[in-house]
Amino acid sequence: MSVKKLLLAASALGAAACLSAAAPAQDAARTIRLNQVLILQDGPKLAVLPNASRKPLAWRLVNRSGVTVASGRTSVFGADAGSGEHVHRIDFSKFSGSGEGFRLIAAGSESRPFRIGGDYAPLARDALAYFYHNRAGTPILAKHVGAQWARPAGHVGETATCIGGKDDKGADWPSCGYAPDVAGGWYDAGDHGKYVVNGGISLWTLQNFAERAEGALFADGAARIPEAGNNINDLLDETRWEMEFLLKMQVPDGTRMRLPVGQKKSGPGLQFSEVDASGMAHHKVADEK
Repeated sequence: MSVKKLLLAASALGAAACLSAAAPAQDAARTIRLNQVLILQDGPKLAVLPNASRKPLAWRLVNRSGVTVASGRTSVFGADAGSGEHVHRIDFSKFSGSGEGFRLIAAGSESRPFRIGGDYAPLARDALAYFYHNRAGTPILAKHVGAQWARPAGHVGETATCIGGKDDKGADWPSCGYAPDVAGGWYDAGDHGKYVVNGGISLWTLQNFAERAEGALFADGAARIPEAGNNINDLLDETRWEMEFLLKMQVPDGTRMRLPVGQKKSGPGLQFSEVDASGMAHHKVADEK
């Protein structure tokens, strides 16, 4: 197990975990771009065509059988700084049909086949799965994530004490007199650090969604997690995993510690003052090396 150290800070919560995904590769002919998941039947329907023409171009929407079901002309957007291309916008919002296998065709280019209709519930559940993949202190099971992503538990029975001795700036930290059990929680974005700040805002966001959401999007059994089937909303099951870790990061009542109160820069001249740290929280646990 990696050596871990706790750092102390006020328990303010901010910042969020992020998800990112690369766009799928396209061949040279399929350059018309649009939503990668689906197009909502009752929502706006937009696509982008890279083309050097300064004039509107004809486009058509075809169904799975190749029959044209809608047509029109592009609107010229012009130079797009993000992609470095000259682009046109295709708006086919007036089409009200639904189904699989639709394609847009314009000026010798076409889109990949796409779906019109359905909702984003599967995408929301895939996003929630990120947190199970990032759980610490427990094996990530193939029956929930597939054999490719399964892994043994990391940092089981994890304990850590406060940072002590000289840091990389030369400040000499006094450490503290206890080493709490800080197992569990979510790893941060790709590393072994576990943060009260990043985890806290993510936890609040998910719990706030659970309070506001209607329907069965995350009803018990909807998510691929070990707790599915326990008669508790799966979103709340996942957030509990992080909440229990955050509670472990609290400083025990009655603890007095020497801290660099109000100072923002480390170094040999860092001044420490003894304070009552009750009600504070260690802001992260991370690898020392």
